[in-house]
Amino acid sequence: MAKSLTQIQSQIEKLQKQVDAVRSAAVVRIRKEMAQHGLTADDLFGPASSTSTGSGRATKAKVRTKADRPPKYADGSGNTWGGMGKRPAWIREALDAGKSLEEFLVGAAPKAAKAVKAAKPGRKPAANKAAPAAAPKKAAAKRPARKKATDAAAATTAES
Repeated sequence: MAKSLTQIQSQIEKLQKQVDAVRSAAVVRIRKEMAQHGLTADDLFGPASSTSTGSGRATKAKVRTKADRPPKYADGSGNTWGGMGKRPAWIREALDAGKSLEEFLVGAAPKAAKAVKAAKPGRKPAANKAAPAAAPKKAAAKRPARKKATDAAAATTAES
């Protein structure tokens, strides 16, 4: 026999009332025990400002979240990016339109201001710090093999 929707909803309401009654009785019992023993919520759960890793243990260092990191790139329209992970669509579209990634750096001076600084008399032009794109890597020089301790001891006894 299939139950009607109204029967199921009335059953849900009855069960919800039972849940509320059990919950309120538990809260009353816990508050009574806390008052009897002079406990506070901080005694039971620790200060509200402590952070945890999710394993139930408090950590000494604060866990950094995505919201804690300052943005590295911004476009002035409210779009920001921290520089990690896949580039957002607004950055990709701007790069496709011919802009450079350096134009979006937060706190960076505009290119025109950098050019004026370099053009002032008595100043050396800024060196390009970027490495050449196709610079070959130098091969590491081979070092002579170290003598083993037994070889060194044998050589010392042979000399004497």
